[in-house]
Amino acid sequence: MTKSNLIRTDYPKIRQIVRKDKKYYQLDCRRKGTTLKQITFKTKKEVIEARNQFLKEVNEIGYEAVGLTREDRLMYIECKNLLRPCNVSVHDAVLDYVKRHNKQNDRLKSKTIGELVKLWTASEKLNRMKDLSSKTLSENKSMGKKLTTNFGTHNIMTLESSDFEKYFNDLNVSNTTKSNIRRVFHKFYEWCIKHNHVTENIISPIKIQRDPKSVEIFKNYEVFMLIVKARDYEFDTLPYFAICAFAGLRPSECERLEFSDINLKTKQIHVSHTKTKVKEDRYVKIEDNLLSWLMPFKDKEGSIIPTNFRKKYDRVKKLANFGNGKGQIPWINDGLRHSFASYWLGIYHNRNELAEQMGNSVEVIKQHYRKAVSENDAIEYWAFRYDYKPEKKKLNSEWFEDVD
Repeated sequence: MTKSNLIRTDYPKIRQIVRKDKKYYQLDCRRKGTTLKQITFKTKKEVIEARNQFLKEVNEIGYEAVGLTREDRLMYIECKNLLRPCNVSVHDAVLDYVKRHNKQNDRLKSKTIGELVKLWTASEKLNRMKDLSSKTLSENKSMGKKLTTNFGTHNIMTLESSDFEKYFNDLNVSNTTKSNIRRVFHKFYEWCIKHNHVTENIISPIKIQRDPKSVEIFKNYEVFMLIVKARDYEFDTLPYFAICAFAGLRPSECERLEFSDINLKTKQIHVSHTKTKVKEDRYVKIEDNLLSWLMPFKDKEGSIIPTNFRKKYDRVKKLANFGNGKGQIPWINDGLRHSFASYWLGIYHNRNELAEQMGNSVEVIKQHYRKAVSENDAIEYWAFRYDYKPEKKKLNSEWFEDVD
């Protein structure tokens, strides 16, 4: 028969056990949530010493550590030995694993590209501090569709630079087009960083060499045709076409221009930092021929862009025979700005001044906005005025035969 008698009631308890007239002492370390067990000792002194040692260890390292099983201790030793050649502690190895595990969880919990594209395009459209042009907003929307089509279901933090490198490598387009797509993707990731959706821009390491491209400009008579058609058929578009051709403003700058920005007395156009992508004010000289095209609008107010501008703009281009059909003149993006630069240099030969006029660096002028033109063509370009009625024999053109 076994008898049990508590001789220490607080934790951990001590019991005196009598079995077959023999006394034993039991230290009861059992505790919920641990693997601690009961331990039997022969003498009261031994159990008290064990209890004191147990409480000391608990105070130093906690119940869970004290309660490690033999298997747990052997596993720790095995892990320690495995990590020794790597000069890494078990503690550091576990921390590294937990960090990577948590990072993976964060990746899977992050928003998808499709969700973020919707937020980004909406945010950019409503951002009054940027006041983005319709062209930029349209570009963002178009590139947003590309992102959604190719990566829309991916959580943003699960993507790597290599995913986008493969995407660009597989694109069957020119490097210049790839570079343009990359630029907007990069902008999207910058927005994501700003709004704490990611911590790094994985587009930044991707470098795409743009294709070398010769500068293209319109022939002077092609510019003249465009402006004459604007004058004769869509008169309120004339300031836009004339300023692009004879002042070299960017299309987006022209679209934001007000008539109050045009000072015909000082012969200057004020391009505010709020209306240009370089975010710096500049004053563009109004050449004598441009002055003649703007004089009919000297009393106008408000935006130089009329209502239904896009429809009128397309009509002027069509009337001037610009298009992709057989026998039509191919339209050059930013062609009027390029033409302005080339014909201007044909007269003034001053790249530094031209860079100031156009809001660019001299290097950009050299690379993108200069094509050699003959002095005669340059003189003819700057002689073209509102009331100019050239004789056909003085031009390299066929279209003037239908101009009165």
